[in-house]
Amino acid sequence: MGQPEDRVIAEMTQYLQDFVEVPHPAFNQLPVCPFARKARLGEAIMFRVCVFNQDGLIPNSELMHMVTAFTQDENSEILVVIHPEKNALSVSEMETFVEALNLTLAPLDLMGFGGHPQDTFNIQGTYTRRSSYPHLSIQSVPYLEKAKGSLQQTGYYRNWTPANLEAVGFLK
Repeated sequence: MGQPEDRVIAEMTQYLQDFVEVPHPAFNQLPVCPFARKARLGEAIMFRVCVFNQDGLIPNSELMHMVTAFTQDENSEILVVIHPEKNALSVSEMETFVEALNLTLAPLDLMGFGGHPQDTFNIQGTYTRRSSYPHLSIQSVPYLEKAKGSLQQTGYYRNWTPANLEAVGFLK
């Protein structure tokens, strides 16, 4: 990877450390993602930098090659694909892209979530997807279901609205 890609990944890693991995009252004093720190320290996050748009959904695209590599890597729990241009997509373009991406990922038993510098998704005013760059987080559905099950016993979802749960594909 070249220096620009390294800088983008370093910035995303810093976002994880400074925000995603930090306990927060909106999540019953758990981190925004209680699994992020362990995954990061265990090198189970596959970070990639890639320009993505609707063309990325075709089978032979760079993005879909990254998805294939992720599914074949036994050590990776999450694929984080970061767009290197901070203003490349609007929030609505990102949301539309993620909806289309999830239709492509569903047969692979994968699910993607988007993040954007102006994303409006929040839990009690905590904007959990506002990173410096537009990005995709892709994980296996079984992994997500297992994580959801373990968090349900902790009060993590106590402050989530039905709309929040629906937005991430979970229903109480």
